[in-house]
Amino acid sequence: MESINKTVIVYLVFVLPILFWIYPSFGQNEMRNANLPLQKYRLNVSAVCPNDTNRFRRVTDDLYCQIEIAKKRRHRILPIVGYENASHAHFSSFTISVTDLCPLEGLFQYVYLNDSDDSCLEVGVRCYKDCTTQIVNAEKETSIPGHCLSICEGYRIGNDSVLTTVYVIPQDVNVAKLRKSGCGYFMLPLTSEMDECGAFILSVPRNKESLYAFYNTPDYVCLIRFFPIKP
Repeated sequence: MESINKTVIVYLVFVLPILFWIYPSFGQNEMRNANLPLQKYRLNVSAVCPNDTNRFRRVTDDLYCQIEIAKKRRHRILPIVGYENASHAHFSSFTISVTDLCPLEGLFQYVYLNDSDDSCLEVGVRCYKDCTTQIVNAEKETSIPGHCLSICEGYRIGNDSVLTTVYVIPQDVNVAKLRKSGCGYFMLPLTSEMDECGAFILSVPRNKESLYAFYNTPDYVCLIRFFPIKP
């Protein structure tokens, strides 16, 4: 019995250090191989998205959104000050919107809205570099390379032409959800893909604030913040 105990002690003395050396290395290899697409940014939401009611857009009776373009500098997202600077940022990047302008009716129409369930709402966000009002061929209106027509019904001119808004679609746009972490935010890329008309469909929480980022350059990011209206 005493010899068995000595054998166990000798075994533990030699084996345990090896296990303690191997296990941390195994864990580190797992972390390296995971290659999680996370980037941590510091931003002040109230500064990047000013508390200006003129910037708020109603999505539903209890959900609003706010859109801004911001500057990326290393691991910080900074507000852009001044109309000219914002215009340059949009020109160098792109613009996002949840609505299309319908000039004939003078109204805005949502790109896409769908009640997925009680807790989330599916919202379409369009990305575009430019938009113009053009006369297009009614039969070929859906096949303009790199462009897409407004979801609004166009104004018919004759038998084969339509007056409508044509959007120029940016390339290689990514979307990420920003998740709060301490004093900063993690940018967590989503698997959603942009369709041929530049639209992403987001599943947006109804009862809490959520923040999304769209980007295709290292310098700028388009932010959209959804938030419920407090009773």
